[in-house]
Amino acid sequence: MKNQLVYLALAIIQFGCKELPPDPSNSEPKKKIKYSWSIDTLSFYPTSDNFGNFIVQDIWGASDTNIFVAGYEQYTSSTIWHYYGSRWERESLFTFQGGKIVAPFSFFAFLGFASNDIYAFGSKELYGSPSHTRSLHYNGEQWSEVKIPDGLLMYNAVSINNHDFYVGGTNGQLFHYLDGQWTVDTIKHSYFPELPYYNVMPISYNKDGVYAATTQYNASKGRVYCQFILYNNGNVIRLDSTVDYDHKWGGLNYWVGPSGRIYSSGDKGVFVYLNNHWQNIFGNEPMIRISGTTDERIFGLSSSGNVYRYDGINWEIIFSIKSNRSIEGKVWCSQNDIFVAIYQFPKSYVFHGVEEGESNL
Repeated sequence: MKNQLVYLALAIIQFGCKELPPDPSNSEPKKKIKYSWSIDTLSFYPTSDNFGNFIVQDIWGASDTNIFVAGYEQYTSSTIWHYYGSRWERESLFTFQGGKIVAPFSFFAFLGFASNDIYAFGSKELYGSPSHTRSLHYNGEQWSEVKIPDGLLMYNAVSINNHDFYVGGTNGQLFHYLDGQWTVDTIKHSYFPELPYYNVMPISYNKDGVYAATTQYNASKGRVYCQFILYNNGNVIRLDSTVDYDHKWGGLNYWVGPSGRIYSSGDKGVFVYLNNHWQNIFGNEPMIRISGTTDERIFGLSSSGNVYRYDGINWEIIFSIKSNRSIEGKVWCSQNDIFVAIYQFPKSYVFHGVEEGESNL
């Protein structure tokens, strides 16, 4: 159920810039970037192949030497791993570890502002009863629980600043944090109001409001229904919709560049939203995750394990993770480094790439 809910929490976008992609014929020759790679294993039970293994859910970094990875350990609960530049350590979250957390939980997403101001969102696990919303906050020294309105699950978060941000939930819920106060609204635009797990995932927040996607799975029809909406103070405008969203754009992951361009990735590759239309810019294979620093420096992780770098014109494979199964993972990058966190049964791994230099193509 946990993986199904994460799959259903796929998500959204905002209006793109009204500009065209660069013309390759008029562009300067690009440089080939070289990387050195290292690998770390995230497992609290390194000798076990079946118990307590860590499954990655999200990654966020304050810097190249201060990285956080959230996930859950099979048969136990979620946990957070912290990278200190040369080593990974399992955070002390629970009271028996010296932390402040009592009840088990599952985390799906980070929202970070600084190394001493990080949120993690997910659900509280109560055995024999439905999950409930859960959030923790990190002050640079310790994680503590945040009091939030009740709900079932919390997914991705978007912000204007650390005093004003939104978090998506299930059953149409959208949570808003503003100047220390939490409120929750319910978005009514559902294809099938009688069905559970109608998920809302915000991806961008600006002066126009919150751009978000809703996803809903109809088991009897075996179809996923997705809407692209604009939410503003309780008002909802449906901007686009599709069935089995990967037929129209990528639905597994979204990234908004500093220029305002919106990118999506999924089974059909990578798309960019320009002039109110999705344009496919990569279709060689399914791309499960994208992240970047600029429109000319985007990284992607494919389901086959290929790690790509996009320079605004071309996609280049910079590393390949060998696997006989489909890859599940997350990507975070800085100006010089890239971290790829994946779950490969029975453990999770973090691949760290460092730029070494460049040469002409």
